[in-house]
Amino acid sequence: MGVYQEDAKGNPVYNFQYVDQTVRCIVALTHQPFVELGFMPSALASGKDTVFWWKGNITPPKSYDKWAGLITALIRHWEQRYGKDEVKTWYFEVWNEPDISRSTHLLSKST
Repeated sequence: MGVYQEDAKGNPVYNFQYVDQTVRCIVALTHQPFVELGFMPSALASGKDTVFWWKGNITPPKSYDKWAGLITALIRHWEQRYGKDEVKTWYFEVWNEPDISRSTHLLSKST
């Protein structure tokens, strides 16, 4: 959803605009978001391996510090908008099964 880019010096630039639109709609319906942090933003990815027609990047981050910074910034952003107690009630899936080999992902693409 375009949440992560880097400036010319390699510093993280976060953009939560599209994520905010989605979460706002879910919360307005009095539901709890199920947040899946499952595919690597291209600017943070260590490689170009993808799955599915929309090409979700499945490589680890090129920097675990920058990955942690993104996740921390996103959670803090939501805590400021919705409150810590509310965000604690949401469901999170973080980088589901990063250890599955590329061949397994390729199999899932062909079925």
